[in-house]
Amino acid sequence: MGLLGICLLLAVSVFQVRVADSVLLSDGDVASATVTRDGRNQPQIDIVLTARGSERLASATSGMPDQEIAIVIDGTVWAQPVIQAPLQLQILPVRGNFTDQQAADLVAKINAAARKR
Repeated sequence: MGLLGICLLLAVSVFQVRVADSVLLSDGDVASATVTRDGRNQPQIDIVLTARGSERLASATSGMPDQEIAIVIDGTVWAQPVIQAPLQLQILPVRGNFTDQQAADLVAKINAAARKR
């Protein structure tokens, strides 16, 4: 199983989705983020993408069946979903192994970075 995402971030970036050496999405593609709960009542981060971010995600994930991407937040890979079909989403759910405090802290960082653009 080859990992297509890279774990390293530039210091100025809080949120990225990467494949190989390409950044698919970054802070500028995010409108906001919130903490929600998944089906197991665990903390989840819902990242609301801008229209441009949604388009970029759909375009980048078309033709990628059975390949992994890495969702990197603040320098840590939190999720590595396998792409089954183009992701045509406005809200990108990130189900990591978050504590409530980690999820809240990461959402605050994502929202601060989104406001800077």
